[in-house]
Amino acid sequence: MTMKKVFGRLKAFVLSFLIIGFLCGFGISNSFGQRASQIQRLPTRYPGKNHQEIASVLYKKAVEGKQKAEKYAKDNNLPLKINNLDGSISELVRLNGLGIPIYLRTLNTNAAISSRASFLNAPLPSGFNLNGDGMTLGVWDGGHPRLTHQEFKNITDKVTIGEGSTPTLNFHAAHVVGTITASGVNPSAKGMAPLSRVRAYDWTSDIFEGYQEAILNGLKLSNHSYGYDSKFLSDNDYSYIFGAYIDESADWDWVMSVAPYYLNVVAAGNDGTTNYNKTPLDSSNPQYDKLSGMAVSKNGLTVAAANDANIDSNGNLIGVTMASFSSQGPTDDLRIKPDITGNGVSLFSTGEEADDDYFLSSGTSMATPNVSGTLLLIQEYASKNLNGFLKAATLKGLVLHTADNIGLAGPDAISGWGLLNAKKAVEVLRDRGRATRVFENKLSQSGSYSMPIMASGTEPLLVSISWTDPYGIENYMPNSNVPALVNNLNLTVKKGDSVYYPWRLTSVDQNANNEPNNVDPFERVDIANAQGIYTLEVNHTGNIGSSGQDYSLIVTGVEPKPVLGNLVFAEITSNSAKISSSIVWEGTGGVSDFGFLWAEFQENFDAQATEVSLTNKAEFFKTLSSLNPNTTYYVKAFAENSDSKIFSDFGSFKTEVALATISGVTVSEVGSSSA
Repeated sequence: MTMKKVFGRLKAFVLSFLIIGFLCGFGISNSFGQRASQIQRLPTRYPGKNHQEIASVLYKKAVEGKQKAEKYAKDNNLPLKINNLDGSISELVRLNGLGIPIYLRTLNTNAAISSRASFLNAPLPSGFNLNGDGMTLGVWDGGHPRLTHQEFKNITDKVTIGEGSTPTLNFHAAHVVGTITASGVNPSAKGMAPLSRVRAYDWTSDIFEGYQEAILNGLKLSNHSYGYDSKFLSDNDYSYIFGAYIDESADWDWVMSVAPYYLNVVAAGNDGTTNYNKTPLDSSNPQYDKLSGMAVSKNGLTVAAANDANIDSNGNLIGVTMASFSSQGPTDDLRIKPDITGNGVSLFSTGEEADDDYFLSSGTSMATPNVSGTLLLIQEYASKNLNGFLKAATLKGLVLHTADNIGLAGPDAISGWGLLNAKKAVEVLRDRGRATRVFENKLSQSGSYSMPIMASGTEPLLVSISWTDPYGIENYMPNSNVPALVNNLNLTVKKGDSVYYPWRLTSVDQNANNEPNNVDPFERVDIANAQGIYTLEVNHTGNIGSSGQDYSLIVTGVEPKPVLGNLVFAEITSNSAKISSSIVWEGTGGVSDFGFLWAEFQENFDAQATEVSLTNKAEFFKTLSSLNPNTTYYVKAFAENSDSKIFSDFGSFKTEVALATISGVTVSEVGSSSA
């Protein structure tokens, strides 16, 4: 048994006291020539993008970055690899945009309970019978798992090596892959998604390879249980890297923005009790501001670590505490990072030394596959029940919307939005159109969207928007508060004169406030004790470009009753007008009649409408002609079924020439399109 394995076995006894530091490492592959030829066949999954140009840029950066790093190490007498005392490894992988050498460092039964994956695994009717069947997850790590391990034999080619070369066995990669997909030969080691497949890579050229997998093969999720070696950054006076939006942060955002169904899941780090940052955001709170590299990206999901959670038989959280080793955020522009928390303490999973090798380990490296493997189950549910996969923004928004709060009220810079609750996330998808709303939408330049919602009165009303933001401008200024956000969408919820704003961090260690948020690509409004009808509004500040911005909308705490939308008057001329409205209706029997009531005439006019079912929001409209010029008309919309009849408030319009046309907004339920 190797020394690293002896150390791994000892962890079982001292995990509550050790900081394991499993944020993985990097190593150059010998298959760059093969990948270069593949660039020519990239534009297959996401049309309309210049994929060959993007791939060429990422490929060149990967090759040149490694070459420059190796020369730098030789010229400065630095090691390429370091075996750390805690059993982790560090490897010099590239020089960043400023020429800084970047060392990457390696950073399950109870884990499945904590994330509620066990409730998704359970057979119907008590569970959802989700086990990752037909799903694939990409894993980048400091090496490769043992392909012949008994936990990987239940499916042919269950685990494959992406580089196409002889695997370089690595105990950390073995443990991560097992946490995701181990079949359960040893029940204590069963992975989150035991019927899934894994495509495994070493961490060399991870950005290029992740892009290639997303574009060529439609990869939806990847796991990255590694990050920068913080001690090296600190020892060499590179502390301004912590929390900064740098080249690697932007490159990952670039990849996810051109592959909108792809989400990378990243370890926050294990520096929770060590303050390597010599210039933290708040000198009076040096325990914050510890994230770096891809953990700072806007579009990825950065994972913190917690101890085993206490979960009741219905999947409700009773209690959980954060792991002391978990690295704290936020980013320099005070984005809410980490995003989510998973179980990262004392996970039992596969080893690499024999086909029946297992060991215990802790770290955000372990919390990350706990989360990514569970997210794979949510995508499995979507693929089977929504006629397509969720966009990455929808998946990310869903898990942040439904997370169980830990610690301070609202999100914070330690646990993010809280502990992953996959059971609740799937229930929100299951109940969409009745007690929840989940839409994938698009906002145009200068556009806006509004929707009426009726609060259930029995639980808080939660409204979220989530979007995959374009890559931002790299910023190496120490502790710069310039937002990395490019497209600044705004969410508000209104009732009468009351306006409710989303959460936003205003300091590293205090409760988040409720105010306009111009830094996060996810916003959530929470309204406790909500009663009656509210209106959610989405608009934007600044320029979002001619192509607009796709976003996802999630609402819970909704009463399954009909709500009629506002009247919209468009295409008004001297003698005609087009009037439209919308309805969300979940009463029994569907909707039997629509119409507009004209006060001046006291007549009903039939309205054309889209098909309405118990799970849809419908738009309906009517165009009237032969109206009198320069005349004001007063209108009420109505809708009814066998149960009840509802009316809108009166609206009015005046027939005049050359009034602007109001463009409508098309809303589709998630799952209507797939990658």
